[in-house]
Amino acid sequence: MILKIAFWWLNSNFINVMHHIYFINLSTTNQKITKLNIE
Repeated sequence: MILKIAFWWLNSNFINVMHHIYFINLSTTNQKITKLNIE
């Protein structure tokens, strides 16, 4: 039971971290594209 909860917790945290990394990469890429368009 505890193992199931721990696994679920790690799984959801991993997904959250991946989402954050993905969105950070997305926003920095958008900024680079915007800078290129302005120049």
